[in-house]
Amino acid sequence: MDKPPFSVALLSQRWDCSEQHIYNLIRADKMASFRIGALIRIAAAEVERIECGSNCTEENGTPSGQKPDEPAASRFVPRIVALPNGA
Repeated sequence: MDKPPFSVALLSQRWDCSEQHIYNLIRADKMASFRIGALIRIAAAEVERIECGSNCTEENGTPSGQKPDEPAASRFVPRIVALPNGA
């Protein structure tokens, strides 16, 4: 059976952060959530995805869910961009 979803309060306790931080992550589209009436819930799979980050790897050494020939795609990877003046 699937794991039950987290409430904002329960997830903030698990991560030792404020409830407002959880709301900010949801508002910034960094964490998926769903509503049941007025209640906001976060799927257990979404919590595991965020907690795992890039540390979860499969047997072949690639992050879970990523094919070995795919480039790493994450919005949290810093980009190095050349400055216009060549500095």
